[in-house]
Amino acid sequence: MLGKLMKYEWKNIWKAGTLMLLGMFIVTVIGCVVLQMPGVAEFFDSNDVNGAQAWLVISSFAAILILYVIMLLASTWGMLIFLGIRFYRSMYTDEGYLSHTLPVTANQLFLSKVLVSGVWYLFISIGIGISVVALVVSLMTGLLNIGELSGVLIQYNGNIWEFLADAFYELGRTYEEEMGINLLHYGITLLLTYVAGPFITMVTLFGALTIGQLSSKHKGLMGILAYAADDPVFHHRKYCTECLHVWHKCHEQLRRIFGNDQYGL
Repeated sequence: MLGKLMKYEWKNIWKAGTLMLLGMFIVTVIGCVVLQMPGVAEFFDSNDVNGAQAWLVISSFAAILILYVIMLLASTWGMLIFLGIRFYRSMYTDEGYLSHTLPVTANQLFLSKVLVSGVWYLFISIGIGISVVALVVSLMTGLLNIGELSGVLIQYNGNIWEFLADAFYELGRTYEEEMGINLLHYGITLLLTYVAGPFITMVTLFGALTIGQLSSKHKGLMGILAYAADDPVFHHRKYCTECLHVWHKCHEQLRRIFGNDQYGL
């Protein structure tokens, strides 16, 4: 019966999730195209760019950045809000009354929603990760083919993936030798956290909305407040701070590995 519940839940979620992934894909493709526009790489590498070209590059970057941020917010928080509303309606409204008449336990109902919603939220997270990597690689491909930076790819016969693999290998070796940090173990830990995170988020969200039902009035609002009490904004801010810290350390190590002036790092 759990399988049938998950199948029914999937049918009610896949359209919204697919729409958000499609929107993310379109924005990512537009971003990659903009980053590969003639003159974009030269704009970052040299000041010898005419005013019209500079205006085009800056305006294109500003537009794609705003669009990308909006898409990220819509994908993460939009999906979270959609799943929360979907859970509340299917459990604690008239639709929920019908759900509770099914020959299944409350635990099966809750578990089916957590699993399906968690999978879709994981899809959104993976989509965001792929999107960011695609944009970064697109930008680096342009930058590494101009000026002094082109000397980097010459060593790798123009294969940027081989360059990135070598860079991360050197980065991991340096971290392990100087700081005692094994990037492989750290990466596995991050991967497991990345996979488990969406399901933990769903349990927290649905649990908070369920706690809200204990209130005699404004049950939905109480559920939102219960979720806010966990301070998800703080956790996201802490995660972003940790990512920035890791990026800063990576940037310092890359400068040491490839040099400061020769490759513009």
